[in-house]
Amino acid sequence: MMQDNRRRYPRVHVQKADAEVIRALGAHVIWPNLEKSDILDLAYKGCAARRPGLQTLNNDQKMNIKIELGGVPAFGVSARVAWVKTDWIGIEFLELSPIGKLTLQGFLAAKLLGSSLKPVEKVFFGAESSFHHWFQGANDTHVFVWLDTVGRVEKVNVNREGYVVEIPRGGRFRNPTAVQREALLMLSHMDKASLPMEEFVRSFIED
Repeated sequence: MMQDNRRRYPRVHVQKADAEVIRALGAHVIWPNLEKSDILDLAYKGCAARRPGLQTLNNDQKMNIKIELGGVPAFGVSARVAWVKTDWIGIEFLELSPIGKLTLQGFLAAKLLGSSLKPVEKVFFGAESSFHHWFQGANDTHVFVWLDTVGRVEKVNVNREGYVVEIPRGGRFRNPTAVQREALLMLSHMDKASLPMEEFVRSFIED
């Protein structure tokens, strides 16, 4: 299942840093026995999750599970075990509720948007601008990045569809709003060799 759907459906790699930094960025499967497993790869039609220690799983087995994406309530999914490996399980989503579809779509869309943002050449915004990097993407998305004197990301402004989220280094969103969560999800998929965004996202601390 996962091999086929990788080509047909957009998917994201759920970085380990996500869950370590803030609950709003993590993704998990909750099995019928209530064990919880990290999700590694997530797509609209399925996921790859860490194999649970106690839940019995076999190829082609059908079951009802829950998917937990960030700080929003988990939603139920009718699922099938597509493949079983030593450490990982491939899961095909058979049926999602309308709420589940919306939650999954929002989570994936933000991360996919982050990975697809394109840099604007500096010639178009000039040396007089206070920010150091400018990225653009779909849905009128603009991300402005400020660096400190040693090249670390110091501050980010996310502008999208009329809202603005300012995220300073070491900031803290104890209870992120929907737009703050979306902004962080985007940033978690913007890491580049010349722009250490993952290190910046790690500067957030959740109580």
